[in-house]
Amino acid sequence: MSMFRHLFSVSVNHDFFSGGRCHCLNFVATGETQHVMENAGLLLRKTTDGIGIAYDESRLEALQQFAADSDDTLYFEFKVYSHSPEFRDYTYPFSGSGQEILFFCNENLNQSNGERIKLHTNEYASTQDFVPLDSIQLKDILNGKDRFLPPVFVIKIAVNNKQSIFDTQLKPTARDFYIHFKPRHTIWKFFLLGNMAKENAYIYDADDKIEFESAGEATLEGQRTAMVFKSKQNIPLNEKYNLHFQLKEKAQGGERVLIDRLPVACLNHVGKEVVAEDEMVISEIYINSSL
Repeated sequence: MSMFRHLFSVSVNHDFFSGGRCHCLNFVATGETQHVMENAGLLLRKTTDGIGIAYDESRLEALQQFAADSDDTLYFEFKVYSHSPEFRDYTYPFSGSGQEILFFCNENLNQSNGERIKLHTNEYASTQDFVPLDSIQLKDILNGKDRFLPPVFVIKIAVNNKQSIFDTQLKPTARDFYIHFKPRHTIWKFFLLGNMAKENAYIYDADDKIEFESAGEATLEGQRTAMVFKSKQNIPLNEKYNLHFQLKEKAQGGERVLIDRLPVACLNHVGKEVVAEDEMVISEIYINSSL
């Protein structure tokens, strides 16, 4: 009877999701990695936020032979795809360029053994983790199709470094690797149309964290005029917002609430605009309702 033991895992955290776990990814082993796993008796198990790799104790010698081959260094390589079409839209550091790809590897990391090992230098995945699609590092990982429809990122786990999954005697040392993404931040712009476009209207954050300022009027399609309000701060995109923005109107003797809870930003209404040569990412929200 086979006894499987933990060899290594890769998990992905993402602050866009309310629970912090990125549950929309599919890890695909490259052909060479599949060959090693089949011949060394390795088992790939998909987890909520990544994968776990286990080895068969009865076939450990076969795995050690792969690890000991100095002429053909052992790597575990995975192309990672997302079944969320908007993954790049809500994830930093993606910006729209199709000529680069995120590449994470355990080589040249400075963390001490025994920790969960972060597969990037900064606190979160960053622009430093991009490599060109035609990089030599990806030469044997991406195929022709991948260069037109690339995965969202690539992972490479090497065994011949200080974060190795084997000790000097080629005994497995369980490792847990992770990647941490943060969401993209956007400026929110509310467009008030129809009866909502009142001169004395303003947007108020009931939690008193985000401020909004008037951005004047805008002419929309169909020659419709809208009053525009823009957030002074960037707001992180989120799967489930915990925000409470109100539309209020200044009136004699005080103020009154026109809409108690305004709608939140949608991923399909994210765009860019340039102000004073600085490019800003904008989330647009349209309000058109009669009182």
